Amino acid sequence: MVPAQINIAIVAHPSRMDIARQLYREIDADDRDRCLCNDMRIFIDHNGEGALKTHTRALLWASTTRLPTVILEDDAEPVVGFSKKVVEIIGRHAGSPISFYLGTGRPPQYQDVIREAVESGADYLRLPTLIHGVSYYVPAELLRGNISRIRIDDTLPADYAIGKMVGRDFIYPLPSLADHLDGESVENHKDGEKRTEKRKAWKLSGKTIRKAETFIAKG
Repeated sequence: MVPAQINIAIVAHPSRMDIARQLYREIDADDRDRCLCNDMRIFIDHNGEGALKTHTRALLWASTTRLPTVILEDDAEPVVGFSKKVVEIIGRHAGSPISFYLGTGRPPQYQDVIREAVESGADYLRLPTLIHGVSYYVPAELLRGNISRIRIDDTLPADYAIGKMVGRDFIYPLPSLADHLDGESVENHKDGEKRTEKRKAWKLSGKTIRKAETFIAKG
């Protein structure tokens, strides 16, 4: 069943509040004529508790809402018509957790299988966990009663911890519906490795809202 509307939760680091607010405005403006985004909220890591704790707060909200709730990190760059495309994909993969971003560089162990899927022209890729926290959706019924299973002090990074809690394969639509800003990381990664690889979407379904606005302004 195709949902009539969605909610959006933006997970933000305090140092990126300007970016988070800009993302909020971009999505709101892009959705204004479609009215598919029912509610949008920003969840801020006020106390330096880390990405996982902030994602958990957003997921707790998602577990209580009657509408599907999409989580976006502050450095996500959704494509034009994001809400409409998300509604369509959630309807197509009813009951499944979905990631709307599939990126290059990280994590390295998945890059070969991603490349094969992209080059084959597949409509989507199925992976056993969430490998990016940039933009994703977990059905509320998979969250209720399970969120307590996320260990805030877990050795896993936030995306893997969320994937482990969900315990289901994630659908990765191709092309992706969001890109990644790929700026300086603000998270202390559990593996201690510095992120030097290019972290951008392998393939996008269209221009991002930000690039389209820039194009229109210049034109």
